[in-house]
Parts: sequence; structure tokens; C-alpha cells
Amino acid sequence: MEPLSCSLVLRNDRHQKSYNVQLQEHDGLWSVDFQYGAIGAPLRAGTKTPTTTTYEVARKIFDKLVDEKTGKKCDCCGGVYELEGVQGHPVGAAFIPDPTVPGFAPTFFPELLAPIGPDQAGEYVVNDGWELEEKLDGHRISILADGTLVYAFNRKGEIIPVPTRELAELAGQQVHLDGEFVKGSYVAFDILMMDGIEIQNLPRYQRRLALSRFIVRDTTPVGLHMVRTFTGTANKEAALQRFTEAHAEGVVFKKAGAPEGVKVCHSCDNPPCCRPDHLFRGSQRDNVVDAVTKGRLTNYRKGSEHHNARKTHCSKGHSFAEYGRVNSRGWRKCRKCERAK
Repeated sequence: MEPLSCSLVLRNDRHQKSYNVQLQEHDGLWSVDFQYGAIGAPLRAGTKTPTTTTYEVARKIFDKLVDEKTGKKCDCCGGVYELEGVQGHPVGAAFIPDPTVPGFAPTFFPELLAPIGPDQAGEYVVNDGWELEEKLDGHRISILADGTLVYAFNRKGEIIPVPTRELAELAGQQVHLDGEFVKGSYVAFDILMMDGIEIQNLPRYQRRLALSRFIVRDTTPVGLHMVRTFTGTANKEAALQRFTEAHAEGVVFKKAGAPEGVKVCHSCDNPPCCRPDHLFRGSQRDNVVDAVTKGRLTNYRKGSEHHNARKTHCSKGHSFAEYGRVNSRGWRKCRKCERAK
């Protein structure tokens, strides 16, 4: 059961359109997502599975959608969509594209923002499943470093010159960033590949964590920044009010992809780590239980395993063998110190 993706293309004298479909995994469950629009332009996106489902159900939806679109005529020009291929696209596989191959293009195109009104914005503000980002007034640029060279793409997926010398310093790393070039600086708001591992299918909150870790690395250029993101109702309300009063460009709401109360836990017990295979979802209780099980929280150890069990004298130097007692909570106390109080 591997993720699948396919591309259907319509080409004639009047139009060049594409319809892309993906079968993607999300923590053991699956979704069918699609994007469509003119080739080289931002694509409109949607899903055929509002809620994730089993692989068998999602695969049937995927196959049915591909069959329906293959050979379908366009209403405006009469052209026919042709299937260009179906390929496996497992998350976590190293992906280093080669721009010298004819037809080379990045694996994604920017999606169009859907405008919303104040009422709908208010719903997203109080919903913890959505994050608020500051909308920037810059040039949309995707940066791809393949380990040797650095490439820049505009919003149409066309290769353009790398805008700054600082971004060229990413050469030697394997990373794919999406962001905007604003007033001489590059502001990233998403990371699609890190250390040669594709993570674009991970939930947004995990990609945001990975991006924050990448930004603070010593090897990250000075001129690269991360967009301001706000979570939690109070923070989003304050940010929305501040941007409104400042007549800012606007705000963008993005789905965090994590249920309420879910945290990012580390199987490696190394908080700075952001490798996708070292991260897992869990509640605060899951995180504490994991820490206790691995012996990282000494306050939860009992009896002879507790760190204080090795002590033979109290802080004043009185022997527990002579003056020690155990109170109702199981703690050792010094009777001589208690009498002196």
C-alpha cells in the first residue's frame, strides 16, 4: 500500500490544462486529493475525501476519479484529457529532480488563496485546527537545493535566477522551501523537503516545526527568515486585530492538520531533532508516559528506583538509619530536624 499520483493533461491550440490526483497516507488512513488548472499557473485544489478513510475505500475513489477524467472532453474547447502516467510516490523517499531533463518542473505549483469574509475568519480564529499567518506583499518564489546547486522557481514553476547571494549559500544542502521574496529577504512559510527527505505530505504543524528547526541552523543563510505564525484563539485574535488596525496586506488561515490537544513527540528523545521518522503524534499524557517509560523523569520513579533512595543522610548530615522515618506519602523525613523546628 504505497501512495500514488497521476497527471492528466489536455493540450490543443487553445488550452493547456492539467488535472493531478494523489492517493496519500495520513497516520494509517488515506485521502484522495486533486489539483486542476492551466499548466504553469497556480492550481485550484480540492479533495474527494473530506475525512480520511481506509486504503481500500480511498483506492476505489482514486481509480474511479482517474477513469472519469481520462478521455473526458473539455466543455469550452472540446479537448480531451489524456493520462500521462501513474506512479508511486512514497513519503520519505529522497527526491532530487534534475533540471536538465526535458520537461523538468517542481513537484508542486502554488495553490490559489480562497478569499473569505469576517464571519468565516472569526470561525477560523476560534478553531484550534487552523493557524493564522501574516500575508506578505512580495514575489512568490520556491527555492530548491539539490545538494550541489540552488534553483529558484516563480509561481508558474519556471526557473528564474536565485534572487540573493545568501540563498545561493544553500548549495550543499538538500532542502525545498516555499515562500516570498520581500524587501531583499526571503521569508519561508513552508518546507517541502529537508535533508533529502520529502515531507510535503506531512501535516502542516509538523512541517512548521521542521521549518523552525531549519531556520535556526548554523548552516542556514542569514537572509532567510520564517513567516510569523499564530496558534491558539487568544494569539490569533490579537494578531488579526493588530494586522487590521495596521491596514496590513492581510492574513492567511492554514489547516494545522492536528486534532486539538495533539503534540509533536520525539521517539529519539532529542527535542531539537526534526527528522520526520523521529516524530509522532501524541497527547501530553502520551509524552509524559513515554518519558517515564524511558526513565527520563526521575520524579516518577518509586521505591528503590527513586534518586533519593541512595541517600543515607538528610541535608543536615543526620543519619536516616538513626533518625529517619517514612511519612504517609512514602517520603523519608529526619526526626531530629523536625524536632528542631
